[in-house]
Amino acid sequence: MKPVDVNWVEQTLASMTLEEKVGQLLIVGFWDFKDTEVVIKRVNDYHLGGIFHFSESYKDIAAFVEAVQPNSKIPLFISSDYESGTGFYLKEGTSFPRPMARGYAGTEESEYEIGKMIALEGKSYGANYTFSPVVDVNIDPMCPDVNIRAYSDDTDTVCRLSRGYIKGIQDQCMLATAKHFPGNGGTFMDQHISTVIIDYGRDDLEKLFLKPFREAIAVGVGAIMVAHLEVPALTTEKHPKIGRTVPASMSYEVITELLKKKMGFEGIVMSDALDMGGVMGMYNREEANIKAINAGTDLLLNFFPMDFEKDYELILRNVNNGTISMERIDDAVRTILKAKSKIGLDKGDFRPLPLPEIEQTLVSGAKNHFCQDIAQKGLTLLRNIDGILPIFDIKGKNVTVFSIFGPENKVLEGQGVYPLKEIASKRLAERGAKVDHIEVVSDWTFVELRAIYERCKTSDYVFVNFYIVPSFAIGTLIPNINAVRLFYLGILTQAKNVVITSFGDPWVMIHFHTACTYLCAFDQTINTQEVAIKAWFGELPVKGRMPVEMKNLFNRCDGIDLETTNSLP
Repeated sequence: MKPVDVNWVEQTLASMTLEEKVGQLLIVGFWDFKDTEVVIKRVNDYHLGGIFHFSESYKDIAAFVEAVQPNSKIPLFISSDYESGTGFYLKEGTSFPRPMARGYAGTEESEYEIGKMIALEGKSYGANYTFSPVVDVNIDPMCPDVNIRAYSDDTDTVCRLSRGYIKGIQDQCMLATAKHFPGNGGTFMDQHISTVIIDYGRDDLEKLFLKPFREAIAVGVGAIMVAHLEVPALTTEKHPKIGRTVPASMSYEVITELLKKKMGFEGIVMSDALDMGGVMGMYNREEANIKAINAGTDLLLNFFPMDFEKDYELILRNVNNGTISMERIDDAVRTILKAKSKIGLDKGDFRPLPLPEIEQTLVSGAKNHFCQDIAQKGLTLLRNIDGILPIFDIKGKNVTVFSIFGPENKVLEGQGVYPLKEIASKRLAERGAKVDHIEVVSDWTFVELRAIYERCKTSDYVFVNFYIVPSFAIGTLIPNINAVRLFYLGILTQAKNVVITSFGDPWVMIHFHTACTYLCAFDQTINTQEVAIKAWFGELPVKGRMPVEMKNLFNRCDGIDLETTNSLP
C-alpha cells in the first residue's frame, strides 16, 4: 500500500462537519445498484464512509463508482466479501476454490497470487476493500459460520497462508481485513443468530486463535473485523440485565486494551454487521452503536440498507449529548482517512477501468486452469474400500445422482445469493451414462423419499454429492432431513457402487462414517466439480491430504493416492 499523506488526513479531518464525521463511521450494504441515482443520494445525504455490494454485475458497480467517487468530498470504500474471489458476489468474477481446499497444498506464494488476482479484478470495476481473509482456526466440526471458509484447524497453516493472501491483496492497494477477531471456529454456534460462546482459557486463545491476528498485524493488514463472540477469558464486563459476558464487538477490554494497545494494531477496527442476532439479542440499535464506538470500533458495518439512517441519527444524537466523545469520533475518522490514503483514494485512485478493460480482466474462463490446478491439489480421497474408484466404464450404465444442497437453493435465492449448481449429471450423461438426477429437498414426504430411494437401488452406480457450505443465519451444517434419511433407509448397503463426494463441508461424513467410498473436494465451484468428476474416472491423479482432523475417523494429512488410468470416457 501507499504511504499515508498525513497532511491530507489532518486537513480533511479539520474541514469536516460533525455530520460528515459520523457518516464516515458507517459502511452500508446495498443489494441493488440499478437505480444509481437513488443509491447515490442516500450515500451523499449521509456522508457514508463506504458501501458493501451484494450479487451484482460489474457494469452496475462500475457505473455507480464512476458516478459517486469523483463527486464525493471523501471517496468511499467500495467493498464486499472476496474471501474466495470476486465471483462470490459478482456475476462475472472469478471464484477460486475455498480456503480449506487450499489448506493442505497451498503455499504463501500461491496465496499471494490469489490475493493479487482478486485485488486486480476488484479494482478494475472500482472496489478497494475486501472483508477477507478469514484467519479463524476451525477446530469445531459443527461450526456453521466458518467451516470451509477457514484454511485449516492448524494455527500455523492459517498464519502462513493468510500472510500470503494479505500481501497479495494489499500490494495492489486494496484493503484486506483479517476476521473474525478474536477468533471464531471453536464453537457450534452462529453469531448471526446469537452471541457465540468461545469457551477457551487465555493460553489456548493465544495459541489457537489470536496468533493468526498477530501475524496479520505483523504484515500490515489494513483492517480487523471484530465478531459478536462471548469470550469470558478476555472480558470481565457483564451485561447489566442479562448477566452474560458482553460480546467482543462491544468490549473495550477486547478492542482497545487488547487489540489496539497490547497487540499494537493501528489500522481500522470494524464491526461485523451490527444487525446480527449476536448483537440484537443483547442490545437495541442505539445501545449497540454506542457500545461499539466507545469500545474502540472505527467502522460500523450495516448489511441492510432499509433504514441505516436511524443509526446515523442515533450516533449523531449521542455525540451531541456527550455519550460518545468527540475525541473518540475524531480518532475513528482519522484512522479511516489514513486507510483511505493508503489505498490512494486521496490521490484519485478510485475510478474503474474502461469497460473493455474490465471485461478483459474478468474474461470468462481466463483463470480456469489455475483454479482447477488448485482444486486438483486439494482433492482428498479418504475411503476406497471396494476399489470403486476409478470407474473404468460408465457408458450405458444406469446412474443415480443425488445432489444435496445446504442451504437449499430455494433458501439461497430467498436471501439474494446465487443458487448452487451441479454439473455431475451433465458430465456423466456426456460419458454415455443413463442418468437419473435428483435434488434432495426437505419438503418431500417420507413416502416420496421412500419411492425415490427404491428407484436408486436398481442403479449400477449411485453418486451422492453434498454441497454443504456455510451461509449467513442458517445456524447449522447438518444436511436436510431427507438427505440424512437416505442413510437411515440403508443406502450404503442396499444400493450398488455408492460414491460419496463432498463439495463443501468435509465433516459431513459424520452422518455416514461407515461409507466405503468418500472423496473430499472442500469446494462447490464449477472448476472444482470438473476436477472431481475427472478423478472419478481416473483421468487425473488424486494426491491431496486432509487439512483438518476428523475426530475418531481421520487425522490431518490423511489421504489415499489414486493414480490415473489409461481409460477414456
